[in-house]
Amino acid sequence: MNSPSDKLAKLEARRAALDLRIRAEATRERERRRRETTRAKIILGGALIALFRAEPVVARALAPRLLPLVPERDRGLVATLLSD
Repeated sequence: MNSPSDKLAKLEARRAALDLRIRAEATRERERRRRETTRAKIILGGALIALFRAEPVVARALAPRLLPLVPERDRGLVATLLSD
């Protein structure tokens, strides 16, 4: 027969397996959200570039407000893109 300690050991093993599955699923969900956010940023950036190329007046108007939001090390690159 199963002793109480055997039952407890089986339950703890099931809990450990469930905890592992929960952590794995949480990791997958975090990665999915990260990929989704990155994709949205790329799409938005592409749309802004297209807008700025189609409407240079908009680019000149928004550049002073956008550049301070860009990390300093990347501002030169972004400024070049805005001026094209």
